[in-house]
Amino acid sequence: MTYHEKNECRLIGIRESALRIERAAFFYFYLHEQFHHKVESAGLRLLISRRDLLPGRSSYAEYKKNVYRKTYPSVDCIEETRANIDAFLRTREKKYREAVGSPFLGVLQRFMLTSFRHQLPAYKKASEYLDGLTIKEQEHNAKELLFELQSQLLSGNLAHGLRNEDWSMSTYLIRSLFDIKKNIWVIVPKGRRPTVPTTHVAPFLTCSTDKAVSALAHIIHDSHRV
Repeated sequence: MTYHEKNECRLIGIRESALRIERAAFFYFYLHEQFHHKVESAGLRLLISRRDLLPGRSSYAEYKKNVYRKTYPSVDCIEETRANIDAFLRTREKKYREAVGSPFLGVLQRFMLTSFRHQLPAYKKASEYLDGLTIKEQEHNAKELLFELQSQLLSGNLAHGLRNEDWSMSTYLIRSLFDIKKNIWVIVPKGRRPTVPTTHVAPFLTCSTDKAVSALAHIIHDSHRV
């Protein structure tokens, strides 16, 4: 922190400073993970909108198999690159600016840019789209990368052959079904407590991924019979 920022902290006080630091730390992870939720939300939209044209096919499942898992964590895994970019750009939104406040917002943004440079290749590549660039250039890069990601998601392939510029006519495919005002469920191992602040004091039992998938398959199968 700069000398001026440290002086601001003294004026704010230890308690308020600690609260803002906690929020900044939470947003650092939350905004990245929420972008993944946006991609999953887009997958659900594609599944519903194409269910009659392509019964039994999920573009999102094909994308995860043919694109995400095959490229992670290389520079070709653009979902992770775009998640870091999205997290950084969204710190400029009013609700996050006000929640973190000065001087911690500037510290958070500098920390994000620094940390990106030391992460795995897919995450690190975000630096190329952000470092030393104007806000307009950063937002342009983010849009171009988002269009490519949407083409991969729709086709389920890296080599999709789609025109990315066509996405300029469909600008809200990748957006979240739920926002920060909704309940956030934290999944932790049995016997452990969450490190993320939570107001829920009566945790529910969890199950394995296989059991969850099996249960959903039965629900879908029964709904088709009705």
